[in-house]
Amino acid sequence: HGSNIEGMLEAVELADGNPLHLAHINAYCRGTVLPEAEETELALKALAANPNISCESYLSPLNGTSAEIIDGLPGSMVTRRCLKTGGFTEDEAGMEAALLSGWAQVNYPQGQEMTLLTGEAARDYWRGQQTLVSVSFAVNPVGPRVRLATAKKADGSFAVDAVSTDGGGIPRNVLLAAGLALVDLGGLSLQELVAKISYQPARLLGLANKGSLTAGRDADITIVDRLQHSAFATIIGGQVCYMDGKVLGRGGRIITTAAGADYVRSQGLEPLVVDLADSSLLQKAQKR
Repeated sequence: HGSNIEGMLEAVELADGNPLHLAHINAYCRGTVLPEAEETELALKALAANPNISCESYLSPLNGTSAEIIDGLPGSMVTRRCLKTGGFTEDEAGMEAALLSGWAQVNYPQGQEMTLLTGEAARDYWRGQQTLVSVSFAVNPVGPRVRLATAKKADGSFAVDAVSTDGGGIPRNVLLAAGLALVDLGGLSLQELVAKISYQPARLLGLANKGSLTAGRDADITIVDRLQHSAFATIIGGQVCYMDGKVLGRGGRIITTAAGADYVRSQGLEPLVVDLADSSLLQKAQKR
């Protein structure tokens, strides 16, 4: 059924009680099959009935997909669906029209940041790159985003494990700003927000030394400006890497299993090796 509520429910059924990670649950609740509120409640009902499913949602109205055109058509079915949602034809002409109108926004590298291009600038960059660019559409309704981030099961645990994103490199990593807005609204406590954007994602990835501050764990700390809803400083491994708008650190690590560690090193990078047996996803398998 593809990337919609029917596809999500189909995936849950095919899992048949085995552990499964379903990414960004809100992407299946965009109102493409049923009204968005109905899709959201169906998703929550399925999660409550299937504790073998690990999942997260994200808080940006924007998605991320490919603008590549193959034989006159978008190569991505998600892109085609987004064009249809915006009232555009699902072909090359529709993509161009969507870019010119601002419905489609090209992810554009500007200096050290990714920005969003619209209009003729977006169209020209897309053409100049032979259509091989990423693009975003504002297809995530606010209702499902808020409901999925805050919904709880009957036992008081969260229905959706974490608030996270697969698109931090483009302008939709708004976890802190939008998450603190939910705290201000009373949808989450500050402690719950920390658990959902830090502790739980670390558990999903099997990052045993991250996600909380206790003896023996990595000294990774973000100092937050509550009034501005933004990060003031970031400390990684005890070293200040960012402060007041200035990047002070260098380098980074690639999260991998032991199977990928040698390849990461061969590329001149440092691996952060995780054991998936430590991940909450596979721990659910052990309980089964």
